[in-house]
Amino acid sequence: MSLSAALYERLSGDAELAGLLPAFHGSPAIFTALPVPAAAPLPLLVIGALEQEDNLDVQDVRLARLGFALTAFARQEAPPGQAEAPLRRARTLLEGADLAWPDGQLVSLTCRGPLAVPAERPWRAFRLEVAGLYFPQPEGGSTP
Repeated sequence: MSLSAALYERLSGDAELAGLLPAFHGSPAIFTALPVPAAAPLPLLVIGALEQEDNLDVQDVRLARLGFALTAFARQEAPPGQAEAPLRRARTLLEGADLAWPDGQLVSLTCRGPLAVPAERPWRAFRLEVAGLYFPQPEGGSTP
């Protein structure tokens, strides 16, 4: 399972977040890539691509840095908060989350937002910027 898949599992498995998003093919409208299917209902969340991953050595501990964004899209005429509410719930789910995937184990994670971002009409968009540190999985070994 990749980090993107672990994030998707964490977010899509939450009943409260699912209640804030319409269903798409039996699951909450959460996607791991753009463009989303044309038939996708709004509001929806997109887990952005990993934006950075740099290996760090802190004394004798190997760490890696990660960054990505969660973006929520809603219609321009949607009620206030419709795009921000799923991001606020996602933030709660991610901060302090105990996430692990085959390539690593999360050490710390911080979120910034929801922040309004430019979007073409007829959409409105907000972003949650996520940054963290993780223990990369050594080949044939385990994380500290």
